Amino acid sequence: MNQELKAKWVEALRSGKYEQARGALREGNKFCCLGVLCDIVDHDRWEFRSNKYYWNNASDFLPKEVLSLANLPMNDNGVQVTIPYTEDEEQDFVSTGDYTDEEITEKLAVGNADNSLANLNDEGYTFPAIADIIEKYL
Repeated sequence: MNQELKAKWVEALRSGKYEQARGALREGNKFCCLGVLCDIVDHDRWEFRSNKYYWNNASDFLPKEVLSLANLPMNDNGVQVTIPYTEDEEQDFVSTGDYTDEEITEKLAVGNADNSLANLNDEGYTFPAIADIIEKYL
């Protein structure tokens, strides 16, 4: 991943400036974690039409331009995070209060198709928790 953009993204997710949305890059003044990345790349690219916000004609997925600039790993499930989790590894970075330890372990297991940042965002992982994952694994 582009390290300069990564640092800005992690900082923005931890800043408290952004409210979290689920299911779209942006809903009003709320953003998903990928929408925050789009906003960092160019805040002025947002366009509101048909009751939705679009960034370069994308509203529900990361635009190719941002994906290319950030140099992010992606497959059919979205921006993937490969997490080399072992039973002994500490999982402090995902303490959201929404999941049991067993559910967190399952979600972040290597090879889990749900390990996309969009899925983690939509499943209730907080921005600080997502920032920790990005910082450590991308």
